[in-house]
Amino acid sequence: SKGVCPLPSQKKILVVTQHFWPENFRINDIVEGVTWRMLDDYSEPHAQDGDNGYVCMVGSQPGQSCELQFGKIDLTGAKAPVLSFFTYVYSEDENDIEVSVIDVATGERTQLPVVNLIKYTRVGWNRVVLSLGDWAGKVVRIGINGVIHTHGYIPIDNLLVQDTPEVDLTIDEVEYQRQAEVGELFVVKASIFNMGSDTATDYSVALVTEDGREAFRTKAQAI
Repeated sequence: SKGVCPLPSQKKILVVTQHFWPENFRINDIVEGVTWRMLDDYSEPHAQDGDNGYVCMVGSQPGQSCELQFGKIDLTGAKAPVLSFFTYVYSEDENDIEVSVIDVATGERTQLPVVNLIKYTRVGWNRVVLSLGDWAGKVVRIGINGVIHTHGYIPIDNLLVQDTPEVDLTIDEVEYQRQAEVGELFVVKASIFNMGSDTATDYSVALVTEDGREAFRTKAQAI
């Protein structure tokens, strides 16, 4: 079965951030047995951005799908717009996320490459980035359709539509030991990704303590 769960129309702006706060967000139940729901940190997982709220497609059997639709988004001032969001990937998760873009002027709907969650090897929140470059200069609507294959939940949080900056460095994963004695040497590993449109060069990474003191700085190496 398949349904459409509309979101309240949003103001036409270039940069759209959706944090999914429970107190000001409403999703309608459309199809019996499958829907998008608001969840908070009383559920698992907790919100990716720490604001106590995210949206989750909830189904009950394989083959179910439901589309979450957003209001109009104005990309007329954009040069290289992208859509990004975080989705929680479970162990052996074979669910799919299908993102469609609707050209408001013509009504034409285009489906972007399917996001196959089985390709994400890390259990937890993973960032998805999709290009909206073909719609630069247009007004669009976006639909996110979840498809159940193995798990009944498809959580999504921290959705953002923005023009791609030239350099956009972000830390994706940090590995370190939980405890160290005074004077003990230990290793901190961080994976840094550039989500921008140009190559990032000549940057460094600093390790900062809780009180804001810079403990260590090193020049990053591209791989």
